[in-house]
Amino acid sequence: MTMTTMKYNIVKTAEGGVTTYRVAGMEQTDNQAICQALTEAAKDVWQYLTTRPGAYTAAEMRKTGLRLRDGLELPIELRTLRVECGEFNLCVKPINNYGGPNYSTIFNVLAEFEKLARVKQNDRAVFTVGEELGELVCEARVVLPNDMKAICACCGQNPLRPAVSYPALDLDRRCIVATDERLMVAKKVTLAYIHYEDKVPETFYLPKEVERMRGEVTVKLYERGCTVIDQNDTEVSVEHVTRYPSWHTVWPKYHGGMTLVDSKAMTKMVKCAANGLPKRGKGSGELLLLNHYSVSRNLVIRGYQGAKMVNEQRVVDCIAPDEVSYRLMVRYERLLKVLALQPKTMWVGYSEYGTLPDRLVMEDGGAEMAVQLYHCVDDDLEDSLRETEAGYVITDTRRLYHGYSADGWLLEQIETKHPSSGEKPEPPKPTKKAKVPTKAAPKKVTQIAQKVQKAVTPEPTIADRLREALRARMAA
Repeated sequence: MTMTTMKYNIVKTAEGGVTTYRVAGMEQTDNQAICQALTEAAKDVWQYLTTRPGAYTAAEMRKTGLRLRDGLELPIELRTLRVECGEFNLCVKPINNYGGPNYSTIFNVLAEFEKLARVKQNDRAVFTVGEELGELVCEARVVLPNDMKAICACCGQNPLRPAVSYPALDLDRRCIVATDERLMVAKKVTLAYIHYEDKVPETFYLPKEVERMRGEVTVKLYERGCTVIDQNDTEVSVEHVTRYPSWHTVWPKYHGGMTLVDSKAMTKMVKCAANGLPKRGKGSGELLLLNHYSVSRNLVIRGYQGAKMVNEQRVVDCIAPDEVSYRLMVRYERLLKVLALQPKTMWVGYSEYGTLPDRLVMEDGGAEMAVQLYHCVDDDLEDSLRETEAGYVITDTRRLYHGYSADGWLLEQIETKHPSSGEKPEPPKPTKKAKVPTKAAPKKVTQIAQKVQKAVTPEPTIADRLREALRARMAA
């Protein structure tokens, strides 16, 4: 369970049919202290209750059907709960005056005081119900990215493909993945430890509640699902009813037209382009057309309603002029989700035999994240643009750069290239060279001298930076 950061001394006494939770040392009313006392009371009641599997805050708990666990009965002393804080006195009854169950009462009161105390969402109490998922297959400790909420926002809601409603974990490629089948993000994670019996399991999806988790978590994969436990011992589970799609097979063969992305500035331009549309980009037939001419350094963002162009915005001086021409239709809401992940570069992607781009591909600056957004089809707009389509066709792939491959940074299989028994590795023994301090000093002086020399050189132009980035990509 999670709770507010400040800790109070809660003194619990049971007498007759009443259990009292008194905040010791408090002479006045304090909402945070009351909130913690209510959490203790809710936790005591919760151990006798159950609901459908999942993880719930107090506000979410009151919407579920609560019942007693099989073979248990709520003790007499928990049928009336009293919270005291200074002059404040609150009485809560999980069993009403007629002896009937009213289990959600304590969770209703706790949810209201969490609002009054302004407890952050991530610090609110969480009550979990686990599932029987079979034998343990693999256990790993993973450091989740800080932007898990933005990653999970990319999940889909297709009832025919329930797996894409959840974020997924690829332990072999060290990636967190989320997709709605038109948008996909894959972000590298740090794997602190892994143990498995036979081989690293294929990509499997995680409980939705991981979007609230931060830092290092323990992931336990079972025969029929998985459980994730965070640093506060909050445990969430999900049953695997279907396999996760082969996400690593759909990345583009080629890409080109590299663009430097300032996520804040581009988000502003995208919103301006959409605001000119009748339903602000959310209506049927309302699309954004991203357009770039090879002789220009600008990216043009146009808002279309069907075949009619309504608005136009320009992101200036972000593309090298010797890049390929392209245009791509995308949905406004999906493009905003991509920009929320704060990418630094953008490309257009081509399939192996395609002559026109069919997706956007964005990356962060440290080669730790890649996002692809497929183009959106609108018949009226495509028909109106067909006459000028020839100006964007690529028939010579030598003008493009190789996209993602199995031995690239994104799709590389670590365990395939470096087999492991799954045992926890021993820490490396220090060598004699590492203990000699005299060899490390000259390196620091050299680095400082280089930094001073670079400071007096003129700042490279946008075109120079783009070409240097392209050379680095080609060399990689």
